[in-house]
Amino acid sequence: MKVSIEKAGKGHLRAIQNLNLLLFKKEKKDYDNVLNLNWTFGKEGTKYFKEKITKPSSCTLLALANGKVVGYLAGGLVKEKWYDVKSAELENMFVLKDYRKMGIGLKLYAAFKKWCRL
Repeated sequence: MKVSIEKAGKGHLRAIQNLNLLLFKKEKKDYDNVLNLNWTFGKEGTKYFKEKITKPSSCTLLALANGKVVGYLAGGLVKEKWYDVKSAELENMFVLKDYRKMGIGLKLYAAFKKWCRL
């Protein structure tokens, strides 16, 4: 199976939101039963992911297995309020269950670290 990592574009919005909804469902079941499952496709969630895809200080990456989107990572650079330092934050990440334990999450993380150093 060929796995590639690429920067997300505007056309990937729905695929990312679908993966994020699966992440929210897992988080709600396992950790936070008051998590709002409507957020992902609501006004705030849609705005959040559009900005993560388009803002230069943000990074949204896709993992593709044989051309199929099987994971994503969203994060970006953060300017610290009290220090003249920039830091990076990995905000959310998800890989489909059938594609876990194949190193895909590590590939997403490595690509994010590389992006952060640019």
